[in-house]
Amino acid sequence: MANAFDVAEFIITISKDFAHIDTSNVKLQKLLYCAQGRYLARTGNPLFDAPIEAWADGPVVKNVYEKYLVYGSDPLPSPSRNMDSALNAQEFDALVDVIGDYGFCSASELRDITQLDGSPWANAFSSKDARPEISNSELQTYFTTVNREPTFKERMEKQGVTVVGRLGPDGMYVMPASEYDPDDDIYESDYAALKKDCATRLTATI
Repeated sequence: MANAFDVAEFIITISKDFAHIDTSNVKLQKLLYCAQGRYLARTGNPLFDAPIEAWADGPVVKNVYEKYLVYGSDPLPSPSRNMDSALNAQEFDALVDVIGDYGFCSASELRDITQLDGSPWANAFSSKDARPEISNSELQTYFTTVNREPTFKERMEKQGVTVVGRLGPDGMYVMPASEYDPDDDIYESDYAALKKDCATRLTATI
């Protein structure tokens, strides 16, 4: 299990250095919530050890929020320390996907996503004066069903790429011969290669 501060620093680093996205403290809290839910749905285990609380403005990892409070609503700076050994491969993989799926959303858009009726935040939140903990079991259920992870095909189609065919046993899409064009091949391995390249460059540049 990772440390919540390591996860937060990784999100800031990968967002800024490779996706060229600024991350505020408020946005970071929403991304931590999504990352915890996504990882629970994938593995059945929490990504980080710190609790997530249901505040009036949305889900918050209190100790991480307080660390970056000094920056107000300004973009958070990238950490100066090396991040390549802070996370294992499974954690890294999940976080890159979370940033790809949610990182381009604004803080207000993420607030709307995390505070939907029936969400773990909505079920836990009771009043502005209380800050109850959001249970990992509810996060896991929600991110497995209602807010499930998109498939490779859904990710590609969201980017305007039409994926034709069926998913084969090797994890690649099998396209009918009549539709096949070598120049337009889109495989699961392409997405994995992109993440591997991202990991290599992260290690080399920090």
